[in-house]
Amino acid sequence: MAECLTCGADWTAGRFTGNCAECGGGALERDCMYCGGRCGARLERAVSDSNDSGIGHWLGRCKLDNRR
Repeated sequence: MAECLTCGADWTAGRFTGNCAECGGGALERDCMYCGGRCGARLERAVSDSNDSGIGHWLGRCKLDNRR
């Protein structure tokens, strides 16, 4: 089970808290945050990094910006 240690949201069940820094705007996947989802990429949560830092960490790249 993947969950937020700050607010207790169950990321595995697709739940997250909108104003929680550790949730960071999504459960286990979210639209690309670099372009606001325009590129169609889905970012995957780095669960351990998010839990360890208390800030949402995401893996993936924006399809519109090759620098990221």
